Amino acid sequence: MAAEPGLTAWVPEADVEEKPAELVVSFSLPGVEKTDIRLQCDEDTLTVSGRRRGEDGARDAGRRERSRGSFLRRLPLPVAVKPAGARATHRNGVLRVVLPRAKTTYGRSIKVE
Repeated sequence: MAAEPGLTAWVPEADVEEKPAELVVSFSLPGVEKTDIRLQCDEDTLTVSGRRRGEDGARDAGRRERSRGSFLRRLPLPVAVKPAGARATHRNGVLRVVLPRAKTTYGRSIKVE
């Protein structure tokens, strides 16, 4: 995704917390509305994308340091998760995604016939 003209693309910062039964991923998304966020998850990757819109009248600003426009972040997960059980909340500029861990499958013995 490209940034708006004159602005650099931005990538949201993320924290990953491993807990015994779940993985908690928090993204820093100040200024992004809940309706402008899209999440996708499979067993080993979490993808967040969306758009931070500019403020009305911001085009006339003499100096701009805060990035806006589209963003995309693909985050490889350290453990397998169950995407169907994922939950997400967005409060105070932080997107928090809770992903239940997938049950670990271990190898099994195979009888030679």
